[in-house]
Amino acid sequence: MTDPKNLQVIERRQRAVELRKSGMTLEQVADQIAADPRFGVPNYGASSAYDDVRRALDQLNSECSLTTAQYRQLELERLDHMQWALQPKIDVGNTRAIEAAIKINDRRSKLLGLEAPLLLKVEQEMNAHIAEFVDFVRMHMTSAEYDRLLDIVEMMPANYTVPAIAENRERRLETEYG
Repeated sequence: MTDPKNLQVIERRQRAVELRKSGMTLEQVADQIAADPRFGVPNYGASSAYDDVRRALDQLNSECSLTTAQYRQLELERLDHMQWALQPKIDVGNTRAIEAAIKINDRRSKLLGLEAPLLLKVEQEMNAHIAEFVDFVRMHMTSAEYDRLLDIVEMMPANYTVPAIAENRERRLETEYG
């Protein structure tokens, strides 16, 4: 059983948070708490109000914080629950329920990272198309124009670098300086 004094501290901290949330300064919170006979703290100042608010919020944060894995598991359980609730309508062919289930499955796939291989495949296909484009452009440019294009591409941030262009430049340098 919780000690009455501890209950009083918990209640005081909750009240301090409520007052602070309402827009009061720490000094105003301290004045309100000091004047409240429920708490019996006549010498309660702004630093005490700050400590109470901080400790109450820290406690709340520790109770509410979930790891990524815990959050993912919670979301998966919610999705399972939603799909379970839809199942009777799915079984009789209700198209809206089926569409909702498809959305649930899409969300589940994203949570589990099942779409990552698809993104990699798309990136590989894009790089192949870009490589073809680079080869095509190379055939229609002078060496000086192509060098200038590669210089511009090299100035791009790393996350914009296109592997096909970098490989093409390496091949050109090997050919020229072999």
